[in-house]
Amino acid sequence: MIRQLKDLLPLSEKGFSSLNKGIAAAYLKNICEFLPFVVIYYLIRAIVLPSTKGSLPDVMEITVLAAIGVAVCLIVLIGVWLRDRANNIPTYHEMDRMRRRVIEQLIDLPMSYIGTKDRSSLISNIMADCAVCETAMSSTVPFLIAAVLSEITAVVIMCFINTTLALALFCVIPVALLIQILSLRTQARLTKIQLGIKKKTNRTILEYIEGQPVIRSYGLSGSKYSQLAENLEALQKASLKLEVTAGVFVSGAEVFLQLGIGIVILTASLLYTRGSIDLAVMFLFFAIVLNIYGPAAEAIGELSNLIYMRESLSNLKELLSAVPCDRPSVSFNDYDISFKDVCFSYDPDAWSPRVLDHMTFNAPEGKLTAIVGRSGEGKSTILRLITGLWDACEGQICIGGKDISDVSVECLNKHIAVVDQDVVLFNDTIINNIRVGDTGASEESVIAAAKAARCDEFVAGLPNGYETVISENGSSLSGGERQRISIARAILKDAPIVLLDEPTAFLDPENEELVQQALTYLLKEGKTVLIVAHRISTIADADQILVVSDGRISESGTHDELIKVEGLYSKLHSLQQESYR
Repeated sequence: MIRQLKDLLPLSEKGFSSLNKGIAAAYLKNICEFLPFVVIYYLIRAIVLPSTKGSLPDVMEITVLAAIGVAVCLIVLIGVWLRDRANNIPTYHEMDRMRRRVIEQLIDLPMSYIGTKDRSSLISNIMADCAVCETAMSSTVPFLIAAVLSEITAVVIMCFINTTLALALFCVIPVALLIQILSLRTQARLTKIQLGIKKKTNRTILEYIEGQPVIRSYGLSGSKYSQLAENLEALQKASLKLEVTAGVFVSGAEVFLQLGIGIVILTASLLYTRGSIDLAVMFLFFAIVLNIYGPAAEAIGELSNLIYMRESLSNLKELLSAVPCDRPSVSFNDYDISFKDVCFSYDPDAWSPRVLDHMTFNAPEGKLTAIVGRSGEGKSTILRLITGLWDACEGQICIGGKDISDVSVECLNKHIAVVDQDVVLFNDTIINNIRVGDTGASEESVIAAAKAARCDEFVAGLPNGYETVISENGSSLSGGERQRISIARAILKDAPIVLLDEPTAFLDPENEELVQQALTYLLKEGKTVLIVAHRISTIADADQILVVSDGRISESGTHDELIKVEGLYSKLHSLQQESYR
């Protein structure tokens, strides 16, 4: 049973231990609820049977049985309390551990894995799937297993009282269970369809919300809403079909369970008229039959929930079972960066063109290396590979002569500061957004880095200065302001390697000048700097310029050397010069 549960639920060892305790508590609670019927049985024998024989009931016996009945009621209450305590409290702790496991797993997994998942799926893994697991652990699984065990126990106990009536009472349960089992394959198929449509709908909703600026600007509200409405309608139909199908089979099983009531009443009446059982036994089975089929019907219904949970948790189990990057931390003797026959594709398992094709170059320590080329040639990809967020498909990327595929991403990024063209900011204060560069930095150090990055110019005009909380992803700031916060992070980090991905590509001249001043402070002597540049005028003084074409380095040299070659670099330079006139 434990093995099957481990296949179903991605719980920790502590979680499985708590689940087993929850099952035991639920079973104890079910048995406790069965005890009052046994007490009633003996009370009937003590009160009714003597009168049928013309004698008086034994008052002492009745008093003792009444006391036992009160004690049994208290035991039932304790059983319910133990069940709730054993199920609910450990479940909340386990779900907290599980959500932390998911987040830690996302940190450890390579971007090549995360890149194949959309954000709606990852959010679903953290919240919705964990909520499904919470329901399974707190109620569905303990209730189902405890119901099966308690039904078996009840059969054994009732057989000691009267085997014929016990068989009459429980003969319909296997038939009802078989009806539900035969439908599980159909329910599993419909569940997969419903979950697939739900996933697509979640993606559409996220796209609809995030795309509001574009949707409104281009008047796409009607078409995009229609698309969302179609997905919601498809989800409604799939959910309805699943619920109706499951409901039909569950109702069919319940019909057979209700037939059991008539079978028990008929059998008990026949046995009583023949004198095979006394009145106490007949009353006992009449009382039990009204209470035994309710939990049995609920348990059969829980099988449908179990199928839904199994299919729903498949993505979560896949995420948690993915093998993270288990690499050591190392120390670097120097910070030369070299690419040796590096090939890369964002989806090597499917058809996908190579972004980099046997690329080879060297970026010396303490020098500024610029990377230029047409759009889509893989310039930004080079920087992503250096940070270790993606792994090369072939070849080697080395820092200080050490292959970065043998170095943990956490260790690698301690030595790298990145200034991206798409700055990611958090819904927090400006000072905390800058402190991302060094979470342990003092307030004085953070403000010093901010001033060096020319952040003072716009922070002074904010209502709470550096304590101003910015909106999600910094949408309340301009592109230049976001970029200067990003540079302040890099200054605070003070890493020996600096990677710049077109930091001034989308800025107006005034903001570009301020960002260039901030970059001048950032690019201190001795750092290994790689900058992807769109505007050639900004990298004319680079120690080395690499020209990327068709996934390879087609030209390399200084600005003056490449102009003389009259190749792609010279052509790009001429085109930009003409556009500025």
